[in-house]
Amino acid sequence: MISSDFKRRVLVLCIGLAVAGGVLWVNETRRPNQLNIAQGMLGGQWFRIDLGHQHVGYMFNDTQLKPNGSWTFNSTTHFLLQGNAANTITKSLTFSGHPPYDLTYASFKNSDGVQTELLHTGSTYSASIHRGSESSEIELDWDFTLKDFLGFEAWLSEHQPKAGASHAVRDPDFEKLRIVQRSYRILELNEQGYVVETSALLAPTVTQLDRTFRPLSLSMAGLFTIKRAAEVDAVAIKEMQSKTSYVFPVDQRLVNHTRIDALTMRVYNAGKALPQQLNLNREVLSAKGDPAHYIGEELKYPITARKIQALLQGAMGQRSTTHLAERLVDITHHQLQYAENNPARGVLNALSRGYGECNDFADLLTTLARAAQIPARTVFGLAYKDGPNPVFMYHAWNELYVDHQWIAVDPTWNQTPIDATHIPLSDEQSAALMLAHTHKPIHFEVLRTSYL
Repeated sequence: MISSDFKRRVLVLCIGLAVAGGVLWVNETRRPNQLNIAQGMLGGQWFRIDLGHQHVGYMFNDTQLKPNGSWTFNSTTHFLLQGNAANTITKSLTFSGHPPYDLTYASFKNSDGVQTELLHTGSTYSASIHRGSESSEIELDWDFTLKDFLGFEAWLSEHQPKAGASHAVRDPDFEKLRIVQRSYRILELNEQGYVVETSALLAPTVTQLDRTFRPLSLSMAGLFTIKRAAEVDAVAIKEMQSKTSYVFPVDQRLVNHTRIDALTMRVYNAGKALPQQLNLNREVLSAKGDPAHYIGEELKYPITARKIQALLQGAMGQRSTTHLAERLVDITHHQLQYAENNPARGVLNALSRGYGECNDFADLLTTLARAAQIPARTVFGLAYKDGPNPVFMYHAWNELYVDHQWIAVDPTWNQTPIDATHIPLSDEQSAALMLAHTHKPIHFEVLRTSYL
């Protein structure tokens, strides 16, 4: 991503034409830098997405300059990790062609059937959110321009930073319906251009930029690679030939595991993803965090939906916030049936179908809690699964902010609080664990247990 070169006028007729041409050239160079950068981004680029050696998806980015002078940036990401679970995310942003080049329209859609459209109404943005048959309108107090959107590229162009330099820019998070700060760090400069690291969903993403600041390739935690490719190669996705089972054996069954108060285990083959010895306790938290960051509506958490408000009425009137939280856990647990490998793809879909996976239970509880003004978040990690061949498997549960402290609960298993067999993982740990498991099977050895 870089500005296109300005074409110098050939001035050969007379001094008058030379002066006129010179004035035009000076005016063009005085254009805001973000317009020069956007000019260099015009057109489309295809990328191929691979998981290991398997082609699992594609990405397409396209920049357009409209006849009215507005700029539109489109992005589509499509990937297939399971035969029946294709995922597609589309995003489009349009900026005015006149100063201050405000974001005038945006749309975002994911495979859960959730779509939002933003329209600039002057001082705020009106967001229309569609979740299946449910629609809602909210106002967003955003202030976002083309200068914000291309802030990182402009910083590279203007400052030519060295390795180790960092820069943060404002970025719209359509999932959370808010403007966030996104940080970039220069890892190195090479013959191709800049190597840049930034935060992402599972782990930091490393991007190789060319000398025009356009991405050549991206790598995430050694799991996914995204490389520029021809369209015919990018879209030729094949169903995965092999799938890694992300369950981790444990050397013995844990008797009455929901009553375990403390658990110590040795971890094998996890590399840096986990310590070699885990010392777990009940109510272990993934993090503390400012409760104000975990309240309000997001695309995943439709707190104003009619079905959510109706469910919430059955929980109101509790003696305390603690009792309200316990009641919400119980409502969530009895509202859905657990269906392994049958994701509902969204809270409202789960309520309509009456079933879902653990993350559907957790997202429903997060939604109900936030609708009741209780800060809440969905947590991912590992949890014990009992049976003849006991294992730890990926699981989702919740953390709620109740009576000035965070507590951990599990609506899938109706636990308030959770037992000590829950292992919360950060995004980076999850990615590292998945990567380590593809090289050598991870397993656990129980050293000590204590019960309530």
